[in-house]
Amino acid sequence: MAGPGMRYTHVAKVLSKKFDVTLAVQSEANKGIDDAVVIDPSTDDYKKHFDAVDYIFAQWLSNPMIDYAKAHGKLLIFDLYAPVPIEYLAGFEFAKDAATAEKDEEFNNIIAMYNHYLAVGDVFTCSNERQRDFWTGYITANGLFKPSNFKQKQMLDNLLTCPMGTSVGPIPKELLLRKAIPGIKKDDFVLIWTGGIWDWFDGQLIVKAMSQLKDTSIKLVFLGNKHPNSIYDKETAETTATRKLAGKLGLTGKTVFFLDGWIPYEERTAYFMDADAAIYADRDSLETRFSHRTRVLDHFWMEIPTICSSGDYMSAVIAAHDLGIVVPDRTPQQFAAAILSLKNDSKRYATIKQNLHNVKGDFTWEKTLQPLVDYLSSIDPKTIRVIPAEAAAAPVAPPKLRLRQRVKKSAKMLLLGK
Repeated sequence: MAGPGMRYTHVAKVLSKKFDVTLAVQSEANKGIDDAVVIDPSTDDYKKHFDAVDYIFAQWLSNPMIDYAKAHGKLLIFDLYAPVPIEYLAGFEFAKDAATAEKDEEFNNIIAMYNHYLAVGDVFTCSNERQRDFWTGYITANGLFKPSNFKQKQMLDNLLTCPMGTSVGPIPKELLLRKAIPGIKKDDFVLIWTGGIWDWFDGQLIVKAMSQLKDTSIKLVFLGNKHPNSIYDKETAETTATRKLAGKLGLTGKTVFFLDGWIPYEERTAYFMDADAAIYADRDSLETRFSHRTRVLDHFWMEIPTICSSGDYMSAVIAAHDLGIVVPDRTPQQFAAAILSLKNDSKRYATIKQNLHNVKGDFTWEKTLQPLVDYLSSIDPKTIRVIPAEAAAAPVAPPKLRLRQRVKKSAKMLLLGK
């Protein structure tokens, strides 16, 4: 599973300890677990499932779904954990081709969609305080806050911070990483890149850092080089460029390895625990600022020190708790130095491992989802009002300004007003 599948499976598991929960997906191909139901949003199939519940927690709903849910008194919880407007823009920040007017229209549709969600939703969830600030600004700029509804809707009180969490599970009986890659020896110091090499990451930077190391016992493995969802039928441009660079530098199969495919979710710990450290670098971008790196939570739970670039939210967590090394500048030299420091300083390495052991319990799904559990536990579903879906709030147009001129004493004052 990628991030969304991980999130919704664990949300369902946590909520099911206190509520009756149905986990729904939109196609048989994405079902993942046996007891999930499949809802085809192009039909009325969803209605029988909506009729059976009081609350609906979703990242996406069609307009007919929203209308039906609101008309039948369902409480809507929209999950904003992945700020799609930011991710959509990030896709063009590093693209080689210029964006077209058609892409502008697609973006406008995304904005309209979220305006609608925020206008009709009852509760909202996001991943961290940076995202909460982003959505607060978004709500304000798009006219969803007004003096007449600001106090009544209590939208800020209902904007809950519910990050991704760590998975509590058994220690794997068999370690698989070194077994899967014959070129890695028992005593090698192994670094793993635990997720996909998306275009807002910088896999090439880490390859360049590896090229500066003279110690051939240090090995780097990129996991997850092809997304499990069939709609992503091509590898990312950054994945291709990272592969090409590793080959050009003569590192592929020697100190840099690519494990193709996507590791089954339940097997990932058998790979992670077979590594000595995790590593990633992202680009200095808008996506980095508002991201919440899902795979880093697995680093915490597996007690694997992390080497990473600075700037994203998880790097701040790593720095605050001393859970790895945060590289201040995105240069191969600094990443190479960080790798050597972690490998050669056994005392520092042991300290980081102990810190990970001490804090990993703070990041479990039970902890991260507690605000949502508390909210749902505090309300009576019978009190939910049947409210027709409101129209999406239109973005507020800037007021037309008229220039007024007033003479006071001998000074001219220019006043801008309606």
